[in-house]
Amino acid sequence: MDLPLAIRRLIAETCADSPQEAIERATARSLQNYYKIATSASRISVGILCRSLGVQLQGVPTRATMRRSLEASPGDGPAPSHSGLLDFSAPQPIISIPTGLDYLKARVSVGHELGHVLIHKRTYGYDQATIRLGSSPVEEALAEYAARLLLMPKTLADSSTFQLTGNLAARCVELAHDAEVTIHAAMARVGDPDMPKIGIRGAILWRTLHPTGDSSAASLAPYWHLCGDTFVPLKRGGVRQNSLVARLFLESEGGRITDSAREDVRIGRLCGSFRVDGMAWGSRKYNSRVVLSVFRAA
Repeated sequence: MDLPLAIRRLIAETCADSPQEAIERATARSLQNYYKIATSASRISVGILCRSLGVQLQGVPTRATMRRSLEASPGDGPAPSHSGLLDFSAPQPIISIPTGLDYLKARVSVGHELGHVLIHKRTYGYDQATIRLGSSPVEEALAEYAARLLLMPKTLADSSTFQLTGNLAARCVELAHDAEVTIHAAMARVGDPDMPKIGIRGAILWRTLHPTGDSSAASLAPYWHLCGDTFVPLKRGGVRQNSLVARLFLESEGGRITDSAREDVRIGRLCGSFRVDGMAWGSRKYNSRVVLSVFRAA
């Protein structure tokens, strides 16, 4: 694979053998500096993280919107989208977050932009040649990975959140809450290459997309998925009657409801016999009912 210049130089800068190892080393060093000045190890402060890296941060919202953005996790979108802007023209890089972005998504966006900062950071300063070349799909993927490494570091592995047993859908929602990130980011973190291999084949977040007054499971459709290149029909189709997802959707409302089952699954090209872990929350009446399903080898 012919890697972009920015990635080749990052590998050389970190004395790594691969892009994955390079960004893991860069984020590990950054977290070492972070913990020298952070007052708490329980949750990463993006403000302190930026300060420890010599980055100016503008426009991050307060926690006032956190509950709304976590409970309305479909706001993550079918794919991660980042609205942050990164400016290298000043003596210090500047990350700007637009007004109106919710708190959790803003934190993930800051982490993503910091990933770009680390990719172009060198011992002597910032690599203007690679900055001028612009980003690439490889760089975007590494910046995504960097955001998760920075906001959900392995130093949290002793917490119950990272004990990847039991209901994985519930674990991911716990991780999103504890790390103050979107559920999409937390779910992706569980499948990252530095995490234990536990046979995850994918995850789907289901919701009713078109309010029609139909509160049956037939109104459900995949809203986003993390199933790699496997085709999953987003925003259309339904869910099989009597499946775990359908049952969780129809359970009595009030709080979060979890369950697991072994099922034969056929959702687009996601096919096979899986252990399915699910979690549902929200209201059918107000069209906010959501189900997160995680599929792993049975």
